[in-house]
Amino acid sequence: MSCEVCDLKQGQAMVIRVQASSPEILDIPKENTLEFFQKFVGGYIQTMSFTCKGKVMTSILNEEGLIDDLKYNELASHYLNSHVVGDVVIINPKDLT
Repeated sequence: MSCEVCDLKQGQAMVIRVQASSPEILDIPKENTLEFFQKFVGGYIQTMSFTCKGKVMTSILNEEGLIDDLKYNELASHYLNSHVVGDVVIINPKDLT
């Protein structure tokens, strides 16, 4: 797993788009964070926790990704070690509070 994911700082988001060869790192806005996450995943959000070298991280997915038949996200699936569809945002879990 990339150290880039494990070293993600609070206040930063890693956006992993379908068919992307590398993720984007963006700053999370201080206001309207729900809308920020919804924009990147394309709908209602669902969170999924995972670990990276013992550190808990949070991924944000499209809640209806499977229902909407979104495309498989190979890179995000690799990071999360789970089958993932659609664009994904990874954050430090402290950014949810």
